[in-house]
Amino acid sequence: MARVSPLLVCVCVVFVSCGAAERQYFPQNANETWTDARSHCRSCFKELVTVTPENTQIIARNLSSDHWVGLRKRAVAFPGSAPFKDTPFWSLWANGDPLTFQNWYPGYPRAKPSVPVVDCSTCSCTCPASPAPPPMTSTTQKLRRAPTTTTFTNTMAFNASDHATPAQSTSTTATSTSAGTDYSTPGTDGVRQIIGVTHSSTSSAPPSESVCVNRFGSYSGAAPEPDEPYLEDPCVAVRSFGAWVEKDCEERLRFICYEDRFYGEVNVTDIKADRATLTWARGPGQIDGYRVEVNNTYRDNVSDLTVVVDRLSAGTLYSIKVFPRKCERDLNPQNATFYTVPNKVSDLKVTEVTETCVYLNWSAPAGQVDLYLITGASQETNVTNTQGHVCNLTSGNLYTFSVQSGVSDRSQWSEKLDISAYTKPAKVSNLRTEDITDTKLTLKWDKPEGQATGYFIVWSYYKGGTVSQNKAVTDTTLQIHDLPSGTKITLNVAALANQTLKGASQTVFNFTSPKKISNLTLRSTADAINATWEYPAGSPNFTVVLELENKEREKREYIHKPAVLFENLNGAANYTVKVSSVSGGTPSEEVSASIFTLPVPPRDPKLAEHNRTHLTFTWLPPPRTERVGYVVKLNSSFWGFHEEVVLDNETTHTFGGLKSGTNFTFEVQTTAGNVSHRSEVRSIRASTDPVLKELTLATVCSSSQDMLCNANETRQSAFEELLSHFKSLLGDHVVWSLKPANLTAGNT
Repeated sequence: MARVSPLLVCVCVVFVSCGAAERQYFPQNANETWTDARSHCRSCFKELVTVTPENTQIIARNLSSDHWVGLRKRAVAFPGSAPFKDTPFWSLWANGDPLTFQNWYPGYPRAKPSVPVVDCSTCSCTCPASPAPPPMTSTTQKLRRAPTTTTFTNTMAFNASDHATPAQSTSTTATSTSAGTDYSTPGTDGVRQIIGVTHSSTSSAPPSESVCVNRFGSYSGAAPEPDEPYLEDPCVAVRSFGAWVEKDCEERLRFICYEDRFYGEVNVTDIKADRATLTWARGPGQIDGYRVEVNNTYRDNVSDLTVVVDRLSAGTLYSIKVFPRKCERDLNPQNATFYTVPNKVSDLKVTEVTETCVYLNWSAPAGQVDLYLITGASQETNVTNTQGHVCNLTSGNLYTFSVQSGVSDRSQWSEKLDISAYTKPAKVSNLRTEDITDTKLTLKWDKPEGQATGYFIVWSYYKGGTVSQNKAVTDTTLQIHDLPSGTKITLNVAALANQTLKGASQTVFNFTSPKKISNLTLRSTADAINATWEYPAGSPNFTVVLELENKEREKREYIHKPAVLFENLNGAANYTVKVSSVSGGTPSEEVSASIFTLPVPPRDPKLAEHNRTHLTFTWLPPPRTERVGYVVKLNSSFWGFHEEVVLDNETTHTFGGLKSGTNFTFEVQTTAGNVSHRSEVRSIRASTDPVLKELTLATVCSSSQDMLCNANETRQSAFEELLSHFKSLLGDHVVWSLKPANLTAGNT
C-alpha cells in the first residue's frame, strides 16, 4: 500500500502580460487517448485546453475525474507528428504557447529512476525550470503579481452524449491580488493558490527554485507508488481538484477542449429592391458549413462565404444571422441588418413656377416607402406625401430637381427621377464699359442671381442721325468695334432665360477715346528725363505716368503741352514714361517708352585687404541709385597684366593670382542697362606685399688721374647714374630700393 502523507502541491508561475480573445472551454464525456483527444479538439474546436493561473479553477470546478489537457513532455506540432527538435521538455502547450505555469501533483513530473526520490513529508514538488533565457546576469528576487481582474467564459455544463456540446455558457470573473509578503491566497476546496515565486534569471542557472506550500493538512488519497514505471513521453491530465499528473498518452480519459469565441461580421453589398449579396468571415477551424437566417427564414448547408438572397420586398428591413457550423453545432452568429432599396417614383411634374419657388408632384411607387427626398438648388426637403415645393430660389436660373423614395433610417434611396425648370430672369448688375479706344470698347456685366442662358445687347450713337445695332451672346462680355472716336455710346443689356424669356434691361453710356499720341521721345541725364511727343488735333489734355520697375513713381494729369520734365531721379535706373490723350474723361491708348538715367560714379574706392598674391577692394554705391552694376579693372603695365570683371550690385571684389611686390591700378565704374553705358572712372593704386631680396652690386673704376675713383664726388656720381638707370627700368611698377654702401678705396 502507498504511504499516506500530507498533500503538497507545487505551483510554479511565470507571469506573462498578453491580450487574449474571449475563451470558451468544452469538457468532453468520451474517453480517448491523448492524441485522439487532441485530434477531436482540433477538428471540432481549436485545441486541447491550455491551463493558466486564471482559468485553472474554472476548468477544475465541475470535474469529477482526470481529464486530458494540452500538455505533453515532448511538444508536437499536430497529432501524429514528430516532436519539435531542440525543444526542452515541458516547454510548450499544444497550441504553441510557452509553458509559464505548472501545478503538479506531489511526485510529478517523475524523474528517471537514477534520480533520488525526494521525501514529500517536507516539500516533494519538482517543478521543471522554465526554458533557460539567453545568458544574462541579474539578482534573485521575489516576484509579486499586481492586482488583476480577468473575465473568463465558463462553458462547463455537460451533455449526456459523447463529445458533448455545451448547454450554456456563463461569464465568471476571477480576481487575484498580492500584498505584503504573503504569496498565497485561499483556493478552491481548501487549496491555497501560489501567486509568488522565487525566480533567478542568471545565465546557465540550475532549475528555478519553486515555492512549495502545504496545501492540505492531511489527505486521504494515495501518493504515487515509488516503483511506478517511468514514462519517457507522458501526457498531462488534470485532476478534479486542479493538480496535474503524468499519464500514459495511450490511456483513454475524458478531455477538455477550448475555443476562442468567434466574432465575425456580415457585409451586405449589391443591395437592390429585391435582392442583396451577403459576405461573411470564415469561421475558425474546420467549418462544416454555414446556416444563413434572413428574417427567421433559414438556409442550411451553405458552403461558400457569400450568398445572394432574392425575392425580397422593396424598402423592407431585413435581419441577417450567419452561423458557422462545426461538428453539428452552431458557433456565435455573425449579424447584420439592412434595408432593401425602395422603388422609384413616377409621373413627376412641375405644377407651378414663380420667381423664387418651384412646385412638384408625383405618383407613389409599389412596395414600402417611408418618406420622399426632394433635392435641388443645394437644398434637401423630406416629405411623407406625394407633393412638395422648393423655395428661396434665384430669379432667372435653370434648376434640376430630383425626387427619391426612401426608408425610415435613410440608409437606402431609390433611383432619382429628375425634372428641370427655369425661374423668371432678373436684371443684370454692374454694367460697365472697359478697354475703351478711339474705335472700340468692351461692355461687361455681372450675371443675375443664378445662371442666365444668354443676354441681348443693344447699342446706339449719333452720327448724322441715330445708329442702333444689337447682338445676342451667352458670355457676360462683348467687344463692340467700328465706333466713331470721341462719341457718346448708349448700351442696353437684358438677361435671357431658356434663350427666349427676356428680363428687364440695364443701361450705361460712355465716350469713345480720342486718337493716341505719336513720336514719344525721351532724353536723360544722371537725375532727370525730358519727354516730348506729338498729338492729334482736338486733344485737349494729356496724362503722363513715370514708372520704375513696373511701379508708378509719378503721375501728371491735365497736361496741355506735349512735353514734360521729371527731375530728382535715381542714377543708372531704367524708367518708363507712358502718355495718353484724354477726351470727355476717356483716355486714349497709352504710348510708352523707356530710358536709363545716366550712371553716377561709385564713391570712395579703398584697398580692404592685401597679401603677396591677392588684393581686395571696396567702394560705396552712388547716391539715389537702385540696383546697379559695376565694371572693375586691375592693371599692371610692367607685367602686361589686365583683368576686367562685371559685377551685379556688389561693392567688393578680390583679385587673385597676382605677382608679389607689384603696384597695380584699380578702376571701378557704374553701368546702366548694359556695360556699354558706364560712369566716370574712380581709381586708386595698390601694391601686393613684396618678397624682399637684397642684392649687392660692385663697380670697377679705372682712371689715369690719381685718386679720382676714390673721391666722394666720383662715387656719388656713379651711384646717381645707376639709380637713374633703375628708375627708368622699374619706375614705380614694382617695389624696389637702391642704397649706396660705404666702400673703401679700390672696392668701388
